[in-house]
Amino acid sequence: MGFPNLVATAGGIGSEKPLWETNQSFRKCRDTEALEKYEFHLDKGVKTTSKLLIGYNYDAAKTSALNLPASLEGGAFRKATEKARVHRAENPNGSTETYSQPYSFPTALNIAKVDLFERDYGTTGATTQAASATHGAATYVVRTQNVTPTTSTAKPIPGLAQAEAFDAMQGVQRETTGDTGGGQNIGYVDDNDWLDYRVNVASSGTYTLNLRLASPNTNGVVEVRNSAGSVLGSAAVPNTGGWQAYATVKTTVTLPAGEQTLRLHAQRGGWNLNWFEGVNSTTTAITTSTAKPIPGLAQAEAFDAMQGVQRETTGDTGGGQNIGYVDDNDWLDYRVNVASSGTYTLNLRLASPNTNGVVEVRNSAGSVLGSAAVPNTGGWQAYATVKTTVTLPAGEQTLRLHAQRGGWNLNWFEAVSSTSPAASIVPTTPLAGSITVQVKFASTPTLATASFADMKYDKSLGFLFVADDAHLANYNLVYKVLNGGTAIDGKTYPRVTYTDGAGNQVGYKWSFAINDKGDEPNSVYTQYPQLKEMVGSGFDLMNHTRSHGGFHRYEEIKDLEKEIFQNTGYRTRTGVIPTADEGFVSSWMQEGYKFVGSTFGVAASRDGYDAYVNWNDRAFVKSMNTNHLLVSRFNMDGMWQADLGSADTWVDGMFAAAANGSKIMAHAFSHGPGGATETQYFKQFIDYVKNHPSNNDKVWIAGTQEFAEYYETKENAVKSEALSGNTLTITLDLSKVSDRNKLRDMSLLVNSPAAISSVTVTGADSFSFNAATKLINIYEANENVSSPFNDPTPPQITSVMASGNQLSITYDKAVIQSGIAGYEVEGNTVTGIAGSGTTWLLSLQNSWTTGQKLTYRMNLGNAAGNGLKVTSYIEHPVEIGTTTITGTSNRIEAERYTSMSGVQVETTTDAGAGQNVGHIDANDWMNYSVNVSSAGTYTMNFRVASGYSTGGRFEVRNANGAVLATVVVPGTGGWQSWQAVSAPVALTSGTQTLQLFALTAGWNINWLEIGSGMNLVKSAAVKADAFAVNWNVFPNPTADRVQVTIGSQITGEVSLEVINAAGKVIKRNTLKKTAEEVLQTISLEDQTNGMYFIRIKAKGITEVKEIIKQ
Repeated sequence: MGFPNLVATAGGIGSEKPLWETNQSFRKCRDTEALEKYEFHLDKGVKTTSKLLIGYNYDAAKTSALNLPASLEGGAFRKATEKARVHRAENPNGSTETYSQPYSFPTALNIAKVDLFERDYGTTGATTQAASATHGAATYVVRTQNVTPTTSTAKPIPGLAQAEAFDAMQGVQRETTGDTGGGQNIGYVDDNDWLDYRVNVASSGTYTLNLRLASPNTNGVVEVRNSAGSVLGSAAVPNTGGWQAYATVKTTVTLPAGEQTLRLHAQRGGWNLNWFEGVNSTTTAITTSTAKPIPGLAQAEAFDAMQGVQRETTGDTGGGQNIGYVDDNDWLDYRVNVASSGTYTLNLRLASPNTNGVVEVRNSAGSVLGSAAVPNTGGWQAYATVKTTVTLPAGEQTLRLHAQRGGWNLNWFEAVSSTSPAASIVPTTPLAGSITVQVKFASTPTLATASFADMKYDKSLGFLFVADDAHLANYNLVYKVLNGGTAIDGKTYPRVTYTDGAGNQVGYKWSFAINDKGDEPNSVYTQYPQLKEMVGSGFDLMNHTRSHGGFHRYEEIKDLEKEIFQNTGYRTRTGVIPTADEGFVSSWMQEGYKFVGSTFGVAASRDGYDAYVNWNDRAFVKSMNTNHLLVSRFNMDGMWQADLGSADTWVDGMFAAAANGSKIMAHAFSHGPGGATETQYFKQFIDYVKNHPSNNDKVWIAGTQEFAEYYETKENAVKSEALSGNTLTITLDLSKVSDRNKLRDMSLLVNSPAAISSVTVTGADSFSFNAATKLINIYEANENVSSPFNDPTPPQITSVMASGNQLSITYDKAVIQSGIAGYEVEGNTVTGIAGSGTTWLLSLQNSWTTGQKLTYRMNLGNAAGNGLKVTSYIEHPVEIGTTTITGTSNRIEAERYTSMSGVQVETTTDAGAGQNVGHIDANDWMNYSVNVSSAGTYTMNFRVASGYSTGGRFEVRNANGAVLATVVVPGTGGWQSWQAVSAPVALTSGTQTLQLFALTAGWNINWLEIGSGMNLVKSAAVKADAFAVNWNVFPNPTADRVQVTIGSQITGEVSLEVINAAGKVIKRNTLKKTAEEVLQTISLEDQTNGMYFIRIKAKGITEVKEIIKQ
């Protein structure tokens, strides 16, 4: 079997990433020419082609290190710093190659022939050549290949192009898309893959390029290049929640007019593309503006030039706009006028959900004057002020804010005069929220610094013990034995302690996982006096969810968190997943929880956190991710007996694992002990840990929250040092530590050859130190922990109603979302989503049936509101509901389609705000599901807008494609200048689909309304039946005119009206009728071909008949 496209897949010879180090999944798939494609895996040798080895030398040492089995022919090759390894470098099915000279491989590799294997576009046959027996570098090979370019129509810009309609490509593949509108997308995009598109640009200028992208990764980058290879723009591809969870990402490009080729180049791969769209963009060339004064404040959107960024409405105080969509190497230029030369503090108003953003301040020469790291502020619209200092000359000049690393928003910046402090001055008054440590040495040191200890108290091994489904017996046994007191067995126990490394005694801790559905009676959840006592003694409580499960994941954890806080003052920030259920981990992470323990299984993988789990009952402190502390655990159930089960063996293993210097936190749980007879065995286990021969006071017995908050404080405290004479002053600024954090304890290690004579600490509750080991322990508790009752809340589902093949979901807050990613209905398939604000409609492949439940997975979906993502709902119950269209007005927002093709949703300025549907091209369509209470002809009103003077046209169709009405959209003078048009539409009763089908491009729609204005044909049942048989219209269809007969039963004043497809009355006639039958002729010679309606009104009854002129 051959391996085509291998070079492109691996990144190519000379790529930045060495082939040897490429670490991707090994997968087999099909490309557009139905060829098999393979990717490298670090742990697998792969077959290869000759081209991969051009310029490579055989590496005997590396080949030997591979330890390949005798049955596997293979070897390692090297070129400069790049490495590759292959086995069986042969293929009998490739295209013709012409060899300038033979390849050379070591005889030991037993390679009989080498061929280049690529798609044969025009040549036939294949040649092979025996390999030389000599060692050496592979020589250059010339391959012959005829490629016939494809021909296609250039894609218009402005306009939208489907990704799969490329003109040329490298490495990518087409696949069925899960995005709205269906069809195909481009996938399997690796680094340096590309797609070429022939485009025809209407006029030169700057365009916004909307790219419809999906990715589960965070490092993708797509570049837009011209045919010369110049980069015109680039966009970072965000983690959208999955390979088929799409989001629209923007960049700007400046293009000349006329036909040209645009290349979408994967600077970093790992993403899918469904379509891209070029739209007119406001030019960003340098504008004429007044230089902004310094000192002074400037709004970010008032730039003089920029690259890549976009303006958007800000959520910061004061409103207005901010700058967003900032990618790596984007920039903003500002003309400023500096009052006088000197050093200035630059305050930058920034927001970001990321932690790696960096903004640089540069002058017009490109020199970096200052830089600032952009912190995670909590969201794209959660702003914080970040400072840096710059030294500026006087006068007018240009300052550039350069995104050394993007992923942040900017609202404004402000320059204020800054005074440079003397380096030797030590502050005598500590900063608010800071702790000052002064270390005095017996002699003046040449070196003195301090660092945070890897583990609290500088211990080498830690244990986290948890009581799951904590109950009252845990209080009477575990708590009393550890903290001291009379236990459930009637015996009195002393407090169990160890030292903090500086002589102070510290008590053993146990954590209690609380819920109100404990597996044993007398759940501790209701025993608040006991809970409060344990918390006061330093024991930790864990959130084990209110009902040990439940479909509403956020409510399950937040209600319990609030109730514990209300009754004890303790805020839980660690959790235990009930029964390894999914949906809790992602909810806890959004709520700022710092530690989650479980046996995991499906809970981690289904929530998207599998990669962060510290498996095998331990966490390695030096490598753990403290933002996602997810730790698996050892089960001690059934081990409270004389031989301790395997609990003692597990403890032995942890001491052995830590013996080599690894810093380990071991994690175990049990639903006991609880009975009086188990007390002695619990004490036996504690003594085993305390008196273990490898202990020697090297163990930290911590609560889970104590453990998590130590690392949170350690990583967020800002440490600064100043050495003056024989005194080292350490300032610890705690202002960046979360206000949810309770324990702000820190352990410092002083590094200096000089002996410590004394330590003083101000701003902390207490401290201890060991002069010999140079360990300083600082104890600080936050007495103003923020209340969970004040936390922002995500949108929550209040009801799910089923009607036919649709589910109507109602939220308590407005939600923004796109695509069906994250939604699942048991026993059914979700096919579409539409809606806005608090109401959304899911379309199902089949009608909903009793018992089917709705699941929404937070990590897969993108539903969000109030600055937070909608949390998971697992098997949410569904109620039965209906939506009925009656003879009165029933308005449907245009964006609430059940499915569509080609259109986009955008913000509307029409009355009522919200969204409208726009970017409509010919043959685009939207489907809407309605339930009509009774058959008849209804007036449909459409709220439309068009920036074209000729307007546009669309048809109303039923599910069978029959045209029910043709609607003319007038030119309204603008895309947001709205006007209502009407058309009569005959509808059958029951649930049905109406489609708005675009005959032309160039119009927007905000809403459609059914039943307003024209009543039902049969508005009064008895009279209508008699009425209907006494008038008729013929011929129908007609070429020029129709005749209307009005029977003898209709008397009095009769009105006849002709209505066009746009709902406008174009002819009207009124007559006084007696009992005699009347024949009326109506000419349509002056009207264009199409659909019309004849409306008759008499005696308070209205009826409508449809006619066709052709």
